[in-house]
Amino acid sequence: MGEPVARVAPPLVLKDMKNYERLQLFWFTVHYLCGILGVISGGIAAVAAGKTAENIQSPYWGVAAATLTALVTFLGPLRKGEVYKRAYYLLQNSVIRFENIAELDVKWLLERHIEVQQIVLTGDAIKGSLFKETIPTAGPL
Repeated sequence: MGEPVARVAPPLVLKDMKNYERLQLFWFTVHYLCGILGVISGGIAAVAAGKTAENIQSPYWGVAAATLTALVTFLGPLRKGEVYKRAYYLLQNSVIRFENIAELDVKWLLERHIEVQQIVLTGDAIKGSLFKETIPTAGPL
């Protein structure tokens, strides 16, 4: 094993890594924003409906609560955020290893890139070499 080398990963890999990071943040934001607003609007609807039967705004708050809850349920933003988070961190780890371990070539990195893309496409943990292969280390980075 040689000394750590300073290489730069291909631009496509770095671009995808950045996109995964952004999409992770987007889906987590959607999840928490819709969830919190759904709870708040449901509470407002309940309070408004209890104050007076003639309150014409309470149904709107109820509809808002139902819509926001449906978005959290049917869009599944938390799951999507977790998929992008996993993809980002696995790709980031592969890039760091590629840039610092001379024995790893571009072909190795591109194979990891394809495996990470499969995480995004299927939403499942991959069964590829990211979890099985022994990767040489160059010592402390």
